[in-house]
Amino acid sequence: MPLANSYKAAYDDMQKWISEIDAATAAASQKVVGLQKQIQENEAAITQAKLDKQDAKAKDLNKQNKQLWSDLNAAKKSMAETTSKYVKSAPDRVKQYDDMTSKALADLKAQGK
Repeated sequence: MPLANSYKAAYDDMQKWISEIDAATAAASQKVVGLQKQIQENEAAITQAKLDKQDAKAKDLNKQNKQLWSDLNAAKKSMAETTSKYVKSAPDRVKQYDDMTSKALADLKAQGK
């Protein structure tokens, strides 16, 4: 039973950690998707404005897209920084889970002798 409990504890902790990662990255991810969508919509509007010979509108949309691209790159950088800390800590977490279950298995073997 202690071995099963150690696996269950590791699983529960991993689920909690994944939820934490999801919460930390969800807002940044949604921002990236929103910015990408807006850029695509603006690109389509720019093309239509050029076809309609609305140069002022196309120029304004190009200016907006330039800012959107800047915002998008900043959002991607922020998301990368956020995920980076989790990626770096993953091997330590896995080692912690492995140590915990290995200890439980060793204790179980010691009880059987």
